Amino acid sequence: MDKLENEDLKGDWKLSVFDDTPQGGGKLKIWKLRACGNVIVKPPVLERNTVLKVAPKTGGFVNDQRILAVDENNTAEQLKFTLVTAPVAGFIKFNDTKVLKVGD
Repeated sequence: MDKLENEDLKGDWKLSVFDDTPQGGGKLKIWKLRACGNVIVKPPVLERNTVLKVAPKTGGFVNDQRILAVDENNTAEQLKFTLVTAPVAGFIKFNDTKVLKVGD
């Protein structure tokens, strides 16, 4: 398997089997190839994180005008935000329905 080291994993691979014994031949019943590699993934970068100031008894919305993360490896739909600290007073709702807790 050392012959495969540093080979590109992309594309089609072909398995060729050759029986070089003079008697009867044989069968290939099971064959496996495990591809392993070192993948370097850059973490998302928070490009925008604007503070949302809210007066008492009012609310506001957080959207991509206030918070924006970019990632070279994932689309916006694949990125997930997690609430790390809950507000001292009040609450945060997702899509104006579900009240979020730390970890959501």
